[in-house]
Amino acid sequence: MTLALLLALVAIDGTVVNKTTGQPVPNAAVSLVKASAQGMQPAGNATTDGAGKFTLEGSAQGIALLQTIFEGVTYNKLLEPGAATTGVEIAVFSTNRKPQLAAASQHMILIEPVPGQLRVRETIIYDNPTQSTLVDPQGGTMRFFLPPMSAGKATVDASSGARGMPLKRAPKPTGEANIYSVDFPLKPGETRFDITWTAPFAPPGDLATRILHQGNVRVIAPRGVTLKSDSLTFLTSEPRTGAAVFTAKNGPLAISIEGAGTLANTAPPAEEEDQGPPIDTIFPKIYDRIYWVVGLMAAIFGATFYLLYRQAPAARKAGK
Repeated sequence: MTLALLLALVAIDGTVVNKTTGQPVPNAAVSLVKASAQGMQPAGNATTDGAGKFTLEGSAQGIALLQTIFEGVTYNKLLEPGAATTGVEIAVFSTNRKPQLAAASQHMILIEPVPGQLRVRETIIYDNPTQSTLVDPQGGTMRFFLPPMSAGKATVDASSGARGMPLKRAPKPTGEANIYSVDFPLKPGETRFDITWTAPFAPPGDLATRILHQGNVRVIAPRGVTLKSDSLTFLTSEPRTGAAVFTAKNGPLAISIEGAGTLANTAPPAEEEDQGPPIDTIFPKIYDRIYWVVGLMAAIFGATFYLLYRQAPAARKAGK
């Protein structure tokens, strides 16, 4: 066995702590999970003692997560390459069945008409200000409107915090026409939902949708696309992509759409990032190093989408 391999095999130890109560969690199963060409693979297991402490043998090389399940919710702790592997704390939280304690703090809607098709991508970010994880297995923690033109088909990815790994969640009908729910725990801090759907479309045409919550809503049209609606107020044209950014009123949203275009076609190349504000991170930072999680174009799309949202309030303020 080489010296490098011997140095890589170390004891990883730490504590599982319930941040809601401030108390350690005994008898919690802790797993070491590592990235590989086959995806995330288990690489070790341990159980906490009466003081919430655990020790397991594992490799300190590459990308790895410590994972535990508490009250039915999975919690991860990223082990950064080169970071200390002793005294690691895995934070968990008690669950609370009151998802209404969280609120949608950001809502972005990207409208992309392309030949024969309308693509709509929505990002809704919920903020949980409590020290509990909010759950609702029956009613779901997030509700959204899916227009009839989508034929009830949408994909939903959900992730917790800046380093959360997006997980597929199946939208469920609520019993109310065109309203669906998603069952995903809202941990303290931010939880992001990405909703994507498509429909046959030939511009000019109309989109009739609905905003179900209060809060900031931004609607984005790529270069070459014109949106008209009494519920939209133009904010700015993003200088790097030429995309138009609007604010939208809550409630019913009827939009007339003309032209065609996609944001992906106007995203700036990576080498131009130093010519303006950095546009990292609505995608979790772990993705920068795990090739099987997301491709370069997806990262460019997500970062540009996030930049458009963030720059709109600043542009409006500067114009006053």
